[in-house]
Amino acid sequence: MSETEANDSLSTADSISTASPITGQLSSSSDIDYFALEATGAGTLEVTFGSPTSSSLDFFTVSILDSAGNVLASQESGRDINFSAGVDGAGTYYAAVAADYY
Repeated sequence: MSETEANDSLSTADSISTASPITGQLSSSSDIDYFALEATGAGTLEVTFGSPTSSSLDFFTVSILDSAGNVLASQESGRDINFSAGVDGAGTYYAAVAADYY
């Protein structure tokens, strides 16, 4: 599955399901791609990000957000990363991918 443009806000986020990878590309240095995931209850959301680079510089910021856009967890990396965030209950949560400083 591939992302669609423009998915640059919570309201235009691409829907994804667990264990289904999605590929994407930032269209510019200011682009932020959002992906929506429905949680059926309290638990842990895990994000695995496959970076196109393998660098010690922080090329990407990947975040997990709640339905209001509050950041629950975030990582900056130029390499593949895997991290998680606890969620309080059922609802829509988001993953966001943005270009970082470098």
